[in-house]
Amino acid sequence: LILQFDLPLFVLCLLKLGSRQMFNAFFGDFTLIKNSSRHERMFWVQVYWTLSTFLYFMIIPIILFKFFPVDKNDRFGMRIKGTGRHFLISALVIAIMMPILWISFSSASLNQFYPIYKPVSISDWVLYECVYLVIFIPTEFFFRGIMLYRLEHYFPGRAVWISTIGYAIGHMHKLFPEAVGSIFA
Repeated sequence: LILQFDLPLFVLCLLKLGSRQMFNAFFGDFTLIKNSSRHERMFWVQVYWTLSTFLYFMIIPIILFKFFPVDKNDRFGMRIKGTGRHFLISALVIAIMMPILWISFSSASLNQFYPIYKPVSISDWVLYECVYLVIFIPTEFFFRGIMLYRLEHYFPGRAVWISTIGYAIGHMHKLFPEAVGSIFA
């Protein structure tokens, strides 16, 4: 019963432990980090953030939900069967969003904020992007899977809105257009 109401807030609060400040507090005195350039440090911050995201958005919820299941058939909202029927809707949304994103990324404020990590070589860029892309697995798993299906069980018809609030909170530190866009993502 504790998990039905407190888990979304619990996990969002724990995300603080994945922040750059916590990375510096935990690992800032390590020789590897202390002697690294800003460029290298930003890469290690991203690795730390990715691992933290896996821990807080996948590993901890899976363990907790194994001990406190909603029902025996709870699969965290993960399935392949029947997803093909949504392909056209997804393609339409992508077609609408691509021009909006293209225009957004031409703004000066966005280009000043991003990229957070500026690679010095193509291999650095590829490695960083691989580490960064992995974040989307636990994020989608949590917000579009565990959280959405669990909340729907307890708050029928309101789960999408509650999940959206949590997802938007996670984007509050970003630029305003991105924070607002996260509501529609």
